[in-house]
Amino acid sequence: TGQIYFVDSVNSKSYGMSYRYEQLRLDGSLIFKTNPESRWSLFAGIGLSAGLSINATTEIYYSESGRIQTPNTNGSSSYLSYGGDWQLERIRNKNNFGFSAYIPMGIDFRLGNKKEFWKRMHLYYELRPGVNMTSIPELRNTTNVSLQQGLGLKVSW
Repeated sequence: TGQIYFVDSVNSKSYGMSYRYEQLRLDGSLIFKTNPESRWSLFAGIGLSAGLSINATTEIYYSESGRIQTPNTNGSSSYLSYGGDWQLERIRNKNNFGFSAYIPMGIDFRLGNKKEFWKRMHLYYELRPGVNMTSIPELRNTTNVSLQQGLGLKVSW
């Protein structure tokens, strides 16, 4: 027919990587509380936690995909997408070490003042600003800040 059709195509290749681990830690804190016998009290202190990782792995992803755009006879365009190659490589890493220092602070509400059972039950909200340090053997040491929150029920013995 002598008509010219322009075909446009886009190909992309990408790599991605993630480092994952789980840590088992020991955590301890020293807490100071305003009047522990009252119904409402505030608390603050200092805390430390340290631990070792288990199941440290690095995953490297590779993918290739593309899209071809062709014109139709009515003037619109059609797209044909295709998925190319996709690969995943998983590498087991050495275990890492983590350490945290934080400031626990919050508010405590005692559920009862008369009956012994309810006197032992406390609702609390805790905020923990802190600094985390992780030593990754194959990579480097990392330091970051964190802000943890907790809402819970505590039983005093």
